[in-house]
Amino acid sequence: MGHDLDDHMGDDMDNDRDGDMDGDRDDDRDDEFFEFIVQERPEGGYIAQSMGACIVTEADDLESLKREICDAVCCHFDDDCKPGRVKLRFVQVVREEFLEP
Repeated sequence: MGHDLDDHMGDDMDNDRDGDMDGDRDDDRDDEFFEFIVQERPEGGYIAQSMGACIVTEADDLESLKREICDAVCCHFDDDCKPGRVKLRFVQVVREEFLEP
């Protein structure tokens, strides 16, 4: 059950990013995105954590993860607030340290 975020976007909003009251958001949607950090889990599979909202999801493979991310974003945002696109930033942990403040 994959979702295309553009299918779930509201038609218009009362305010756009520039504060205009015309409600025309079609030009801005392609520029807006929501970002997830994606990492491979040591035990296998993938985990994705959003930047700027408390959304975390995981899956056994990348295609399933993409579906899970789209479902989570669609559930998290109201129709008129959903981002036009989701950016996945794949990272690999090279080194970890603990600090004692």
